[in-house]
Amino acid sequence: MKILYLEDDANDVELVRSIFDAEGYAYELDTAITRDDFISALNSRRYDLICSDYQLPGFDGLSALAIHQKLCPEVPFILVSGSIGEVRAIEALKSGATDYVMKEHLQRLGPAVRRAQEEARERSERRQAEASLRRSEELFRRYFDAGLIGMTISRPGGQGWLQINDTYCRMLGYMREELLEKKWTDLTHPDDLEADTAQYQQLLNGEFDSYTKDKRFIRKDGSILYTIISVACIRDADGSHKYNVVFIQDISDRKQAELALRKNENQLLEAQRLARLGFWERDIVKDELFWSD
Repeated sequence: MKILYLEDDANDVELVRSIFDAEGYAYELDTAITRDDFISALNSRRYDLICSDYQLPGFDGLSALAIHQKLCPEVPFILVSGSIGEVRAIEALKSGATDYVMKEHLQRLGPAVRRAQEEARERSERRQAEASLRRSEELFRRYFDAGLIGMTISRPGGQGWLQINDTYCRMLGYMREELLEKKWTDLTHPDDLEADTAQYQQLLNGEFDSYTKDKRFIRKDGSILYTIISVACIRDADGSHKYNVVFIQDISDRKQAELALRKNENQLLEAQRLARLGFWERDIVKDELFWSD
């Protein structure tokens, strides 16, 4: 642990060292006395903890705290003083200090440092999580806008669209303004509506958080759009249903090919049936002729 201690009294520096030694910390302690020393140290090295006396010649702890907030606000800052007073201590905490320890109660420094380290670790983890979330949201935004497939974001329970990408608009043949006025049920093929509504209700009930299924939509021109949709429920930290993300993949060409193949197969089977029937009829005629002789 790299520590910077702003203190002009060598005896107090040694007392603080003894506290850190007694706590069993592995540490390196740099000291600063003046404002210039303090700024130079912060600009030359990355510290894990800053301790500061409140009253120094030509400088003070609150001024040091202000500099700390500009240069390295993520580093814990503990005031160690014998003369700060409660009012100034509260002012320091409001201004960004992590804690304060009175010199007559220097035994509190060890627990204060541990608490400051834990808070700093939590803040670091939170910043990393937030940065990761921002990266994920940016990636999702790029994917959403890229238009590789149709995508929608909607409020739960049929409360309306939040976002619709251009691809989904093109798939259904609507302008964005027109589509935003439509409900999901308005666009669903009537024969799929009952099953689709039932499955969506299960999602709302929390029986599962996502599902994938074949679904038919009705385009603006009345034609059928064959799709595979994937619906995912996005929840808040408290578990409440925040919104739904839906991915829509157009499989109309594949479905039309399947229908055409099925039609051809049916025609072939029918032709084979008729062909067999024709042979049977000829055989029947031959038998009748034979017996008539």
